[in-house]
Amino acid sequence: MLTDRYGLAVSTTVTAARDAYIEGVDLLLTVYPGAASSFDRAIAADPGFALAHIGKARALQLAGSLAAMRESLAAALSCSDGASVRELSHIDVFRHLFAGQAVAALAAIRVHVGTWPRDALVLSLAANQGGLIGMSGLPGREQALVDFLDRYQQVLTILVDARRRTVDEPDHVASNRVARHFAGVHHVVEDDEPAFVGLTRLG
Repeated sequence: MLTDRYGLAVSTTVTAARDAYIEGVDLLLTVYPGAASSFDRAIAADPGFALAHIGKARALQLAGSLAAMRESLAAALSCSDGASVRELSHIDVFRHLFAGQAVAALAAIRVHVGTWPRDALVLSLAANQGGLIGMSGLPGREQALVDFLDRYQQVLTILVDARRRTVDEPDHVASNRVARHFAGVHHVVEDDEPAFVGLTRLG
């Protein structure tokens, strides 16, 4: 069975689709351009790979292409019969997010990562200052974010390390890029700073 970068099984049996999907997720998490194109390659290799469609939908959402985002979401839902329980839960998180249902999306994220904490793309939606906790506007959101990061600190470190070992950047640069995405930082990260600086406690 094929797995993603973080050891989670994926429903595709096509190695090229899996590899392109991993690249797309990497690009989303490191805020590099080209994620949608990577997901397109995954879809071309396996049109029934639901996670590739939902990954493309996320990339399109971030690019402001909302009509195309909805088309990719519909494609993911149409492929869901072949998806695993984890993948269905993953898709459901993004279904709420794309519908603007922030409270329901955050609740779904908490349930999902409670079972599959290494699902980096889902975890990233809440594990940073610009995520669903940090931008909720709710009283106590700063402490809620700290609590969330503390709960998944070990997992976040594993995710950053897995990414660091597979990129063509110097180790500390790649680590900090992913760390900034997950945890956010309240100061500028210089190239000569140590890895994992973005996983420190906020506050």
